[in-house]
Amino acid sequence: MFNLLSLLYILIREYYIEWYCLSTVDRQSAKLFLVGSIPISALMTLLHKEFKLTRNGITEVYITGKLGTKRIIFDASTSPRESERLEKELIQSVTHGFKEKITLKGVGYRAQIVNNMLELSLGYKTPTVIAIPSDIKLSIKGGGTIIEGFSTSKRGLRQYLSTIVELRPAHKDIYTGKGIVK
Repeated sequence: MFNLLSLLYILIREYYIEWYCLSTVDRQSAKLFLVGSIPISALMTLLHKEFKLTRNGITEVYITGKLGTKRIIFDASTSPRESERLEKELIQSVTHGFKEKITLKGVGYRAQIVNNMLELSLGYKTPTVIAIPSDIKLSIKGGGTIIEGFSTSKRGLRQYLSTIVELRPAHKDIYTGKGIVK
């Protein structure tokens, strides 16, 4: 039910292996035809070292990797393409996670982390303080002007960074370009 070619992009890109595919994956027999600098046996060991996929019937899938375990439950209305996309996203989640960054533009706009709270100086009288969720790791770079987030939840990370951008969006001040940019 899932496409090994789509997994190759996620897992092999970290190892900088050049490969060329001659045909698509036969879903029933899971045959993969590759030409390149890596033998198929080495490729399969790379795939199995990164994650473990377990199916519990037709509707339930568990994916375990170095960053944890995730579970998906499919219902009858889920299309094969959608289930493939969700599995790909979860595999990336448990093997590599997701990274996003936002930039603070403006004189005096700074960010710092104090006691698991994000403190933003955005030109207001007092700094804005936001709690950092437990599943999100933030790092401040560029002298406090770049906020990088890392999480295993793509949706959660994007929602959290969007709430920060809404505090002072750059598109509202189009002439000076001050604000927070994704």
